[in-house]
Amino acid sequence: PVIDSDTSKEYLSKIGFSPAIKTITIASGKEGVGDFPGIVTSLAKSTEKPMQVVAVCGCNKKQFQALQKIQSQIPKHIKLEIMGFIQQTELVSFIQASDLFITKAGGLSPAEAFVLGKPTILLNVISGHEKENAELFAKLGLVEINLETEEIGGQVQALLKDEARQADM
Repeated sequence: PVIDSDTSKEYLSKIGFSPAIKTITIASGKEGVGDFPGIVTSLAKSTEKPMQVVAVCGCNKKQFQALQKIQSQIPKHIKLEIMGFIQQTELVSFIQASDLFITKAGGLSPAEAFVLGKPTILLNVISGHEKENAELFAKLGLVEINLETEEIGGQVQALLKDEARQADM
């Protein structure tokens, strides 16, 4: 379901986020695969400007707890909202309200990002058909693939500065 922009901005307000600050949403399915703390740390190191991160951990309690552990250690200019499993419509609203989406190459979330016109970075966390999906999406210019978690912050910053690349996506 496509949510209009005004409704999605309300989702940011509900969690105390400003629609005027760059927002990144991270979600990787119900399993919450990937190194979310590493991603958040890399994002924090990549900018001195305010940034907001919505981390949707799905049912992954270890991921949720690991993010809670680092929350007090990340710089104050980075706001982090940690969420567990949320409804798909709510996730779509956060994707819509974000400036960039970080996810895995499953079927649904990247497709939703494409429909919403959101720049997307795929995590290199799954093999098999999802790896094939990622390679195809990248070949079509719809996504970038992140190969090293430590580099994702720089990758995000470069993509956020490249309006032509975002428009192509």
